[in-house]
This record gives sequence, C-alpha cells and structure tokens, in this order.
Amino acid sequence: KKIPRPMNRWMLWSSPRRRGYQAKYPELTNQQVSTRMAEDYKKLSPEETNFLKKEADQAALIHSIMYPGYKFSPRKPGEKRRR
Repeated sequence: KKIPRPMNRWMLWSSPRRRGYQAKYPELTNQQVSTRMAEDYKKLSPEETNFLKKEADQAALIHSIMYPGYKFSPRKPGEKRRR
C-alpha cells in the first residue's frame, strides 16, 4: 500500500473548500476551479498563512511519526501512471 504524502498548506486550505467552489461555479473545469482557489489563497492575510504554516508543520510531524521511514519518490519522466 502506498503511503500518502504529508499535507502542505495548500492542501490543508483547499481540500475542505473545493466542493464549495465546484458547487458555486459548476460551469468551470477542475483546472479553472483550482485557478480561482489559488487567487483567493494568495489574498489570505498573514495571520491566516501563519496559522496554515503551523497546521502544515503539525501535519508533517504527525506524518513522520506514523511513517518514520517515508521518503518522497516522484515518478520518473517516462513512467506511466496506472489507474
């Protein structure tokens, strides 16, 4: 079984909001929804970004405890993705 990557700031912020954005903009593709979300993410206040940084650090710590030998290994350029 593949070990999931630890969640970063963007993942922590976007995952609970994605369905709301998709409901608000049903005519947009997933890429366009992500673009809108990124625009809103860039407008966050410093307090909000500091909070997200602390949450991401905490998530990374929990991840390192759960999966102590984890090392991110991205796919090689020629490697195909199987679904």
